[in-house]
Amino acid sequence: MNLEQRFNLLQKRTFQLLIFFLPSQLSLHLWPQWSYVYGIRVDYLSVAVYLTDFIVILFLIVSFLKWTIGKRENIKASRKVVVIAVLIALLAFFNVYGAQNQQVVIFKLIKYTQLILLSITIKSAKHFSYKDWLLKPMMASLVLFSLIGIVQFIKKESVGGILYYLGERRFSISSPGIARASVMGKEYLRAYSPFPHPNPLAGDF
Repeated sequence: MNLEQRFNLLQKRTFQLLIFFLPSQLSLHLWPQWSYVYGIRVDYLSVAVYLTDFIVILFLIVSFLKWTIGKRENIKASRKVVVIAVLIALLAFFNVYGAQNQQVVIFKLIKYTQLILLSITIKSAKHFSYKDWLLKPMMASLVLFSLIGIVQFIKKESVGGILYYLGERRFSISSPGIARASVMGKEYLRAYSPFPHPNPLAGDF
């Protein structure tokens, strides 16, 4: 296996990891001063860094290193990337300049840029396979996170343990504000899996 093939495999495995962990809500929330309004934390103003963000960054780094191997062959592609980057930079400048909360806009632009780079990288991956890269890890993820939801439904509480690191939070059917379903006068816990609400899990099915 030559160097390029190794990078191809590493790129594939990293992307599969990203797809598998997409349902995970594991994140680090930071609360800078500009995320407070009249001294009260505002969730949508916080800086949330997810596990998937780190995987995306790793995927982009691997893809960039792979790209440098065939640098001469990618000159035309690099020119397109430069043009797109300049346009995005101009749009970002005017967007930030006119924003009331510039820090929030900058953070959101970083997230958008991350998604744009991810899309461009996937599109340019010549060895991309829908079945191997996307379908297999997606099905494995679907099975795992659905099973977590089923166990939660049976136990009427969170599973706990190592699943906390997949984003599952501690709760039970008696937790305040928890989502319940009433069937023939009997209350059941609506399964959350690692999601913040049962509805996203229902979308998995």
